[in-house]
Amino acid sequence: MPSLPPGLQARRSLSAAGLIFAVSLLFPPSLAQAGLDAVVLLLVALGDQKGLRSAAKLRYWLAPILFFLLIPFFIGKRDAATFLGPYSTGEAGRGLVFLLHAFAFVGLAVMFGRLASSNAIVEALERRGMRALGLRVALSLAAAKTLRSMLEETWSVFHRARPGAWETVRDADVFAAAVLRNCVRTAEDMSVLLFIRNVRV
Repeated sequence: MPSLPPGLQARRSLSAAGLIFAVSLLFPPSLAQAGLDAVVLLLVALGDQKGLRSAAKLRYWLAPILFFLLIPFFIGKRDAATFLGPYSTGEAGRGLVFLLHAFAFVGLAVMFGRLASSNAIVEALERRGMRALGLRVALSLAAAKTLRSMLEETWSVFHRARPGAWETVRDADVFAAAVLRNCVRTAEDMSVLLFIRNVRV
């Protein structure tokens, strides 16, 4: 059986991954949603391995991973004992499922952005009478690109002052705080631009 051209194969993988991700939105954070997200990531990997690798860099995920690993110490039913204190395994599980869901979304968005420009996306959906949806998708891609640039810059400044692995782990809370602060500033800047352009989301 002849193989599909790479571009066509990637588009088919993207279509299938997008459909499955849409279905996963119908489920609350659970094993069912995690299973669907795993299938989405598999399809993204089959269609665009380079894009998935770029989305999986630890510098982008260190802060949210630390957040979801630490938050069960403070909320939820603490049903496990650790050397740091009581721990909620239920909250930890929900946090990991949420992280997997977020990773599936980012991987899907990166693949989508690499296969089509924002203008092409808006034009394609506008022809189907869904211009507002096209603008929202294009805005999501632009926001992801802006946040990615911000994270790369924040990581570069943080890592330059802490070249060793121990220093990086020791001051991970500093990095997480810097990411949170810069995310808020970036969101404020983007909201001002959207207000000026009269774009409603």
